[in-house]
Amino acid sequence: MNIVSNAHIVEITPLIAQRYLERNAANRPLSNRTVTELSSAIQNDEWQINGEAIKFDEHGNLIDGQHRLNAVIKSNRSIKSYVLKNLPTDSFKTLDTGKKRNNADTLGLLGYGNPTQLAAACTFVVSLRTNQLRTSEHVTNIQMEQFIEEHPAIVDSVHFVRSVGAHSLVPAAVAAGLHFLMSDVDTDDAEIFFRDLAKGSMLSASDPAFLLREKLLFYKHRVGAKLTRREIAAHVIKAWNYRRTGRVVKRLTWAKKMGEEFPIIR
Repeated sequence: MNIVSNAHIVEITPLIAQRYLERNAANRPLSNRTVTELSSAIQNDEWQINGEAIKFDEHGNLIDGQHRLNAVIKSNRSIKSYVLKNLPTDSFKTLDTGKKRNNADTLGLLGYGNPTQLAAACTFVVSLRTNQLRTSEHVTNIQMEQFIEEHPAIVDSVHFVRSVGAHSLVPAAVAAGLHFLMSDVDTDDAEIFFRDLAKGSMLSASDPAFLLREKLLFYKHRVGAKLTRREIAAHVIKAWNYRRTGRVVKRLTWAKKMGEEFPIIR
């Protein structure tokens, strides 16, 4: 059998997708999250032909592609995709055994340094802007690339927080993401704030950066309960805001259990 001769590029409309899915005799459980992510990509014109195919076995049964087909229906948009037919019936056993290329893989192939930290920092910024870090937003590879092209300073922020050692106290993605956002307010203040936080030298006991550093060090070495990523981000933002306004405080807290709102960078 000549597999290549069975592969054709087809414009898959929602109607065709529905017909294909009628041949979905035995496939893995459907992931609604994956369908939503693919549907969003289609609606945002991010869908591209990349060699992946909708696959049918020699009996006409669909063995790969149900998520893409459901996404076509959900988005009510057509896509072009390879369609491959007449595969051996047991070929489904070898499908999806490779590692999916993630954001960091893609950024590394594009030549960015520290791709894992860069991808995490971008996701952090998107999640902070979207839902105040209540959940981690999914960012597609194309969206990630576009974000960095529109905000190249995020690359510098990743390098900066590592160079001063801020990532030893604050998770690298959180430190880089907040440095990037705070630099939009005041570039010099953001650099000084994170240098002071990392080094801790010549800080008065009433300096919000000192209080933040002491709290982070306490929880870093504490056995048991730790601050969550969201809690760390809230404390960093509050310390930044206090320092920017010159407010003197004796303690640095975020009373989320008492209903205190997540702080906004000012």
